Amino acid sequence: MTEIRLDIPQELMDQLTKFTPGDKIPQLALAALREWTAWLNGEFRPMSMSELETERIFVIYNSVLVDELPSVDNLGQRFGLPMGRARYILQSLAYRKGRFLYKRQIEAITYSLDQGQWSDDRKTCTVTLDRGCAAIIDRVFNELLANRRVSSVVKGVATLDGIRYDLGSGHQKELKSYFETLLKNQLKEQ
Repeated sequence: MTEIRLDIPQELMDQLTKFTPGDKIPQLALAALREWTAWLNGEFRPMSMSELETERIFVIYNSVLVDELPSVDNLGQRFGLPMGRARYILQSLAYRKGRFLYKRQIEAITYSLDQGQWSDDRKTCTVTLDRGCAAIIDRVFNELLANRRVSSVVKGVATLDGIRYDLGSGHQKELKSYFETLLKNQLKEQ
């Protein structure tokens, strides 16, 4: 790989570090350079601003923010997008890059289940998920209930941080097993 050295004005560097950690700036610069090269070569000529924005969001989450879930809340906070615009971009991303988004949602749920806060007696585990994951976990709960792997469905409670689920130890164990298996299957398909 060829190395390119850039001198960046401090005010630009300050703006970039508000968006992403300093160690991620080379990946961001490479993504921008790839976009420009694809445009110059005629490989990528978006037909609309929406197409361009959606592709940029995908590239940023796929190459720079690889540990984050693209969601309406995250797009709004990170990029300062109005919620309506963030919803539209996420809807477009789900349509164009559905597998990518679904895999990220599964990863986010699995991570949240691992990081849940257990009660002192280890009978309950509190897990907070991004709002964009609520439909998936609710659907899985119903499937687990239908297959008699859990005896009840836990309803999420909306909070400022997302959707909070207060899980029994059996719920947490079954959900974790389900999503870990789902994630392994997603990785095999790639």
